[in-house]
Amino acid sequence: MMLAHLEIHLSPAENGELPYPQMGSLLHGWLMENLDKNYAEKLHQPELKPFSQYLERKKEQAIWHISTLNRESFEHITMPLAENYPEYIEIKHKKQAYKIEQTVLTKSFTSYKELADIYYVEKNPNKKQILTLVTPTAFRSQNEYQIFPFVSLIYQNLINRWNLFADRISLEDPKLIEELSAVSRLTSYKLETRYFSLEKVKIPAFCGTFTLISRGSSPMTSLINMLFAYAEFCGLGIKTSLGMGGIKIRKTSTQKGDEL
Repeated sequence: MMLAHLEIHLSPAENGELPYPQMGSLLHGWLMENLDKNYAEKLHQPELKPFSQYLERKKEQAIWHISTLNRESFEHITMPLAENYPEYIEIKHKKQAYKIEQTVLTKSFTSYKELADIYYVEKNPNKKQILTLVTPTAFRSQNEYQIFPFVSLIYQNLINRWNLFADRISLEDPKLIEELSAVSRLTSYKLETRYFSLEKVKIPAFCGTFTLISRGSSPMTSLINMLFAYAEFCGLGIKTSLGMGGIKIRKTSTQKGDEL
């Protein structure tokens, strides 16, 4: 398996407290402590990590989302947690333990080509997508944090990750980001500033929902749809392995006025 998305459903601790989205970095720490030591050491290298993770709160339950982006990360992260998960996740820093109710492998692809083929065969690709940023999201550009979903930064981020981990299909065209940005339009957004706490640093970021319309050709729109499908695996923006940039995509039909 190359791409996989795992949901780990967690119950409250003994004091009734549920883990919260800002605990992404603590969950990352637990994960590193429980991986094969050689593989965990490999993940401490400064390169982009071959997985993303974030925490989502739902009523009386929390869902820990973990996505792996290549075969090696699937074998070392997804498979052990899906097949032989522990009874509890203990967060030593919080002195709390959260019971794992179940793990669910919700999406998977054997290759990047398998994912791409779904979109390349579309005759009438959906031109409108609603994107929800579940956890604080930010980009880093020109040595500054960017706290708005500029389409060029979105595409640059997703294409960089795709090219780093994809096994057979490359998106190396130097003009591609510019071309995708030119046919993409942000039609509405409901965003708010959030800070993501990481050790003693608070990273300025944003959460919320925005709608994006493609005004490009069918092949270009299919490529955009593929990249956003990939975003649900790799996350969006910086520090996605630490709990930032968790994203969910909802496709919807375009309506009159959307193309203006």
